[in-house]
Amino acid sequence: MERKTILILIAGGAGAGKTTTAAKIVEYVQKKEKKEEAAILLQTDYFTNVELKNCPPPYLKEGVIDFVEVGKYYGNISNYDEDLILDKIKAIADKEQTKVIVFEGVVSLSFDKISNFAGLKIFIDIDDDIKLIRRIQRSNYYKKLAGEEVDETKGLLDFGSSIKESFDLWMWRKKIRSMDYDYNKNIKSKKRCADLALDNNYPEDLERNFSKIISLIDLYFENEELFKNQLEKENQKKSENTFEVVEKMQEELKKLQEEKQVWEQEKNSLNKQIQKLQLQVNQQDKEWVAKIEELKKS
Repeated sequence: MERKTILILIAGGAGAGKTTTAAKIVEYVQKKEKKEEAAILLQTDYFTNVELKNCPPPYLKEGVIDFVEVGKYYGNISNYDEDLILDKIKAIADKEQTKVIVFEGVVSLSFDKISNFAGLKIFIDIDDDIKLIRRIQRSNYYKKLAGEEVDETKGLLDFGSSIKESFDLWMWRKKIRSMDYDYNKNIKSKKRCADLALDNNYPEDLERNFSKIISLIDLYFENEELFKNQLEKENQKKSENTFEVVEKMQEELKKLQEEKQVWEQEKNSLNKQIQKLQLQVNQQDKEWVAKIEELKKS
C-alpha cells in the first residue's frame, strides 16, 4: 500500500464476536473522519469454486443441515480464493478515502499472503459454552420465543430447532471437532499468530477489546514506529502468558506425578498386605490339609 492504509484481520470461532467487532471498528473510523474511510470484507464472500456459489452448500443434505460439515465447509481454506481477496483488498486500498480495511472470518489468519499484507492481526477467543448461548440467541426459534422480530431469510443456519436440540447438537459437534485436524490447524492454532489475542466471554470484554483495538489504530496513523513497538509489547505479553500457562501445566504435572507416587506407594503397601494374607491363607490351607489327613488315618 503506497498510502497509509491499515489492513486488520479478525479471526476466531463462530459466535466469538468477529462481525460485531469489525462493524464497531468501521463505525468508529467513519464517525471520526466524517466520511467513508473504512471497509469490511467477509471471508465467506470469496469461495474459490463457482459450484460452491451456485449450488446448495454441501452441508445441506435433503434440507437437513449437517453441522459437522458446516465447520469443515467454512474452515477449509482451499474453498477460498486468496488471490482474489488480496486483489480486492489492494483495489479498496487504492481508493483515496480508504484508511482502514477489515477482513474477518473464521480462517482469516490462515491465508499467508494476506497475513503478510496485514498491519494488525486479531484473534478473538471464546468459551464453548458462550458460543452455544450466542448461537441459540441468534436463532429464529429463540427470537420468536423472546418476541423479537424474525428475518426468515437468515434462518438457514439455526442451530437445531429447539434449545434442547441445540445442546445435543453442540455436544456431538464438540466431540467430533476435538478430533478434527483441519479445525485445530486452520482456526484454533492461529491464535499464536495474532498480534492481539482477545477473550470475549463477557459483555464488558467487548468494550475493553474495542478500546484496545482503536487505540492501536489511532497510534498507527499518529506514529507507526510507536505502533510497532506496542505490538512487540503485546507479543511479549502473549509470550509471558504462554510461559505462565506452561509453568502452570508443569506445576500441575508435578502435582499429578507426586499424587501418582503416593498412589504407587499405597498400591505397593496394599500388594504387600495381600501377599501376606495370601501366605497366611496358604499356611492355613496346609494346616487344614494336614488335619484332614490325620483324621483320615485315625
